[in-house]
Amino acid sequence: MSNNESRESGFIGRQQELAVLTAALDEALAGRGQLVMLAGEPGIGKTRTAQELAALADAKGAKVLVGWCYEHGGAPAYWPWLQCIRAYVETADPGKLHQEMGPGAADISEILPELAAKLHGLERPPALEPEQARFRLMFSITNFLKGVSQSQPLVLVLDDLQWADESSLLLLEFLTREIPASSLMIVGAYRDGELTGRHPLSQTLGNLVRERHFHRVQLEGLSRKEVGEFVEAKSGVAVSDAAVNTLHQRTGGNPLFVGEVVGSVSAEEMALDQEWIATIPEAVRDAILRRLSGLSEACNRLLRTASIIGREFDLTLLQYPGSGIADEEIPLSLNEALGIRIIEPLGPGTGRYQFGHALIQQAVYEEIPPIEKAQVHAAMGEALEQRHQGNLDEHARELSYQFFGAQTVLGTDKLVHYSLIAGERALETFAYDQAMAHFSQVLAAKEGLAVDSDIAAALFGLGRAQITTLPRNELGEAHSNLGQAFDYYASVGDTARVVAITFEFHAPQLTEHGIRTGKMVERALELVPANSLEAGRLHAYHGNLQGLAEGNYQGARESLDRALTIANQIGNAPLQTRTLVLSAQVEIWNNHFEDSLKFSLPAIDLAIPASDLRGEVAARYWAALGSHFCGDPQGIQHQGPAILESAKRLRDRNWLVSAHDSVGRPLTLRGDWHAAREIVRPGLDQMPLDPRILLQQVVIEAQTGDRDQVEIHLDRMEEAVKRSASGSNTPNGLFAYVAPLARHILGAVKRPNLGESSIDAVLSSPSVIPFFSTFARIGASLLAVMDDDIEAACTQYAALQSSGMTFSFTHIDRVLGLLAGTMGNQDDAVAHFEKAHTFCARAGYLPELAWTCHDHAATLLMLGGPEDREKAATLLEECLSIATELRMTPLMVKAATLQGTLGADPGKSPAYPSGLTQREVEVLTHLSQGKTNREIARELVLSERTVQRHISNIYTKINVRNRTEATTFALGQLPS
Repeated sequence: MSNNESRESGFIGRQQELAVLTAALDEALAGRGQLVMLAGEPGIGKTRTAQELAALADAKGAKVLVGWCYEHGGAPAYWPWLQCIRAYVETADPGKLHQEMGPGAADISEILPELAAKLHGLERPPALEPEQARFRLMFSITNFLKGVSQSQPLVLVLDDLQWADESSLLLLEFLTREIPASSLMIVGAYRDGELTGRHPLSQTLGNLVRERHFHRVQLEGLSRKEVGEFVEAKSGVAVSDAAVNTLHQRTGGNPLFVGEVVGSVSAEEMALDQEWIATIPEAVRDAILRRLSGLSEACNRLLRTASIIGREFDLTLLQYPGSGIADEEIPLSLNEALGIRIIEPLGPGTGRYQFGHALIQQAVYEEIPPIEKAQVHAAMGEALEQRHQGNLDEHARELSYQFFGAQTVLGTDKLVHYSLIAGERALETFAYDQAMAHFSQVLAAKEGLAVDSDIAAALFGLGRAQITTLPRNELGEAHSNLGQAFDYYASVGDTARVVAITFEFHAPQLTEHGIRTGKMVERALELVPANSLEAGRLHAYHGNLQGLAEGNYQGARESLDRALTIANQIGNAPLQTRTLVLSAQVEIWNNHFEDSLKFSLPAIDLAIPASDLRGEVAARYWAALGSHFCGDPQGIQHQGPAILESAKRLRDRNWLVSAHDSVGRPLTLRGDWHAAREIVRPGLDQMPLDPRILLQQVVIEAQTGDRDQVEIHLDRMEEAVKRSASGSNTPNGLFAYVAPLARHILGAVKRPNLGESSIDAVLSSPSVIPFFSTFARIGASLLAVMDDDIEAACTQYAALQSSGMTFSFTHIDRVLGLLAGTMGNQDDAVAHFEKAHTFCARAGYLPELAWTCHDHAATLLMLGGPEDREKAATLLEECLSIATELRMTPLMVKAATLQGTLGADPGKSPAYPSGLTQREVEVLTHLSQGKTNREIARELVLSERTVQRHISNIYTKINVRNRTEATTFALGQLPS
């Protein structure tokens, strides 16, 4: 956009910023979605710049939707998004709208009730846990907006994001990651000076800055020249250069400050002298108040009342008798305020208005004497009660806000009443930060009083909101609040609430809270009938808790068996499925992988006919994990596509990430790095700090030699650890394993001791969970081997008993072989490597098979006998063959180096015709006997893929085209 075009639209300056915005708009119009964030102080022109871009987008054929965030309490969750969606829905054709929203319409209607009137026949979405429900809603909104952009490019403008609720920011992150291949542009504006390190928007920006389609535009003050142009355009007066310089210096070029100061004096005053410059206030509030002083008292009275209602206000509330405004004053006062653009209408004929800038509303509000402010708040609260007496709950947010301001004249009863309702409704719409604010208001209002039903309800609500929003290492406060509520409800015999609170403690890995939770479950069991459904659910939960938090496997099995007995007795299929799933999880976490399949597979069979999608996904996940550890790739592959499909239908973020982890795991085990990356990446997009997905990324990049990516993903895993509680849990367990593994594969990392603190955290935890202990011990073992620490090797060898399984991506027997070698027990090391070789070859876990061949060969070379060297050569050949095909660069280098030591030794391998290796001769011999690839693989303990690779090499070396010709060569050229 040229400078002349900007001047014609009344827009001054910002040419460099507009160039960035225009380029991003062109990218979006070309189908490459963009996010641009406009940052700057209040009044700097963020909103005006966004409006200029919106006009340009509209001229280029894009649909522009605008939403803004509300500073005070009372706005519903997703408020800026709701404004955008509502504006589109109001004018959309119902048929087209239904097609664009698809099955997500029901989810969106939960936060936009008028949608049900537009699209008839919508069913309520299924009841889900809060986190899953919020993910499903964001998934539906994202699909809708992307769908709209397919027929017409879409530009969303979100203003004042520094006041955005948590749900709106989460949706911003979610949508941003989904738009690169769409014609959708998001323009956000926020006050960067109000952001601290812990501000929610700061965290959102930190997550978004890594996205390639993210742009941040910092708006600074206008230049001296632009300030002069601004003054002339606004006042029609050309002021002196000295006046412009002074004005620029005092305002910093802030357009709002300049505009308010210029608007507070007449053109005549401006032309006569420069005294108006000398009296420029230091803060914009003074400029605003000076401007308001020229209005009539009736108009100022109207603005004071309106500011108490909020930035947006309804004309009918101003007409309420308690507002202090005479009916006959309202039309003239409104026109007076509209005339100088202090306020502006929200659409023609709506009767709704808003202050032109949030700073104006704030400045007016803060000038009202406290007693007057409280009285008007009380009057507005009573007006809202009368107006909405048929559906007060729907307006609890507004009522809570008004009665909060009226405490000094009305007391706290109504504040408490409506805040509790508003808090519960905020939980229902996944607005957890708003819920915390409402419940905290109740607790503040009743501070110092004994716990009663109101305080207990607030503690229960606050705890539920905190469980969902707080980092795991900060959940102590949430559990304390829930515990106080539990104690109250138990004392008054409210069994339903006692049971409900018990199920909110879904952080069983937190050992310090797990034991207390267990005691609460035991107490709850005393309050419910022994063989009831509630008892069954509590026993199932208790078993899960005992197995995962307390490390009490026997107690867990007893509780889960009791739950299953109750489920069978009352014939409750959901409880049966749930108990089987929890049993499978407990078995996994106690390293009973074959036993876990005895529970997970029947759970799948129960869940499918019952249409229990969540139960099916969970059961398939644990079945896939059990199959992985048992070395059954077919079992993993059988569950993979089904779990991913079901998780997508469920629209649950946690299970969707789990599904990507499950589907990616067999690909990583086989060394199909490209396919594994493609599967794992969407999971990482959904949850960037999920330790399971990050572990796979570290393994993939380490095996292929991408050190930079390894360091990036290790840093993210470390961040996940910092955000979790200490002890035996998923982040610590996986980090304790993969950080040493990365060093073992690459030979060196930037921080060689990375992972040691997690190893200590897991192994020193009072709660012994074998699953995580094994991860930590593998990590500790690899560190002992790399550091040649014989004492540590002896300790870990004694603790890591041979189990004949692959643990994650490392076979236990290979680790034991490395430990035995470090201890000097080479014969034991060989025995362990042979076990690992047999397992990995049978399962087709090629990367681990290649590493086993390398480590086995290194041990044989240390033994030094002729047969040992000959076998070492064969193993290294197999290792290099796999590593080369899979492009495992670090292993290729290590194997080639080790292979080089063979040539310097007097023991030589026998020479075979056409340069065939010993392993190739073995394969050719079996082939000439008419054996299939599968039979050859079984005989030589290789994978079929490796056998096929050897056959291909053989054909090339001996210049034949098929098995018949190869057999003829073998019979004539090979030794008998």
